[in-house]
Amino acid sequence: MSEDQVNSVARALAVHGIQVTALHNHLVHSSPSLFFMHFWANDSAEQVSKGLRAGLEAMKTKGEKEPS
Repeated sequence: MSEDQVNSVARALAVHGIQVTALHNHLVHSSPSLFFMHFWANDSAEQVSKGLRAGLEAMKTKGEKEPS
């Protein structure tokens, strides 16, 4: 995810009980700067999937449309 998306995704996951365990960037001097997030969840598949969906929704940028 982009640097601007990190905090909103982490918040969305946390609200759903998903704990961020690591955040890192493998791509030195890349543009745009991309981050990789690791997380842990211990709940039903339905609850975890709702949390992951919230994290994906938090990645959307303004004006981005849902795929058809």
